[in-house]
This record gives sequence, structure tokens and C-alpha cells, in this order.
Amino acid sequence: MAKVKTFKTIFPAVSVPLNDDYSINEPEFRAYLRWIKTFYGKGMDGLVCNGHTGEITGLTRAERKRVVEICAEECGDVMTIISGVNCENTAESIEMAKEAKEAGADGILLMPPHMWLRFGMNPDAPFEYVKDVAEGADIDIIIHLYPATSKAFYPVETLIKMCKEIDHVK
Repeated sequence: MAKVKTFKTIFPAVSVPLNDDYSINEPEFRAYLRWIKTFYGKGMDGLVCNGHTGEITGLTRAERKRVVEICAEECGDVMTIISGVNCENTAESIEMAKEAKEAGADGILLMPPHMWLRFGMNPDAPFEYVKDVAEGADIDIIIHLYPATSKAFYPVETLIKMCKEIDHVK
């Protein structure tokens, strides 16, 4: 049976267990993912790795790629794998999205550059950023939205425009 990629499901953000030396505890992570996979077909047909639970900033780029590989190996045969991407510039966001895709991700959770949280952003920047990453990496995207009280909040009109004009936005 071929995998069906879906974006209409619950995507739990998985946490990565670490060893005492802060390396990825692969055996424990794999066991955890196999448990997550038992919920497939019960309303939870995907997962998010490298999310805002800490992995996106707490792991190295190579470690984040390895996390995607492990998720794809354990759950990617049936579950939709989404990897968080957060960078301060578009070029590196595209590189990281390509790495996630190469490692087995079906899509990315694209976070705004954190500098926008502190300094705000040009109103056109979110659309252009998402469009450039979608085109540059050729990967489906879930938009990470910060609260309306932040300087990195995307107005509803911008989100609608992204959904209508950027095919990869899910």
C-alpha cells in the first residue's frame, strides 16, 4: 500500500530524548516513534519533528537532519513527516528545507525569522519569504504562526494570499 501524504490530521510535535552527553538517544527515540506510530489511522496520521519544543534551536543542523531520518525510517512508510525550519535568512531556510526533504520529510513547518519577533518586519516580507522557500526547496509548507501580540504575526490577509498563491502552502 502506497503512503498517502495528508495535511488534514493531528501532528504531534515529538520530543527528542538525549543521552547524558546531549547526543540523540536513538534507541529511546525509535521506541518512542514506534509508539507514536500506533496512533496511525486513529486521527494522528503525521508528526512534527524539530519543532518549537526545543529541537529547532537546541540541536545542530546535522542533528536536526538525523532526527528527520530517524522519523522517516520509523514512521515515514505511512505517516506524513513534517520538520521544523527556522533560520534568520531565506537562503539558509531553503538549504535546511532541502536537507529535511532529502532526509525524508514530506513537508516543513516554516517559522518566521526570530529577528522579526524583536524588530518587526516589512508587511510584504512574510509572503515573499514563504514563496521563496517553497520555490527554492520544492516542498510543502505548514505556516508557523506566532501570536497576534508579537511583531512576527502574519495578518489573516497575508495567510489567505499565501494559501491562494503558493501551491506548496498547506
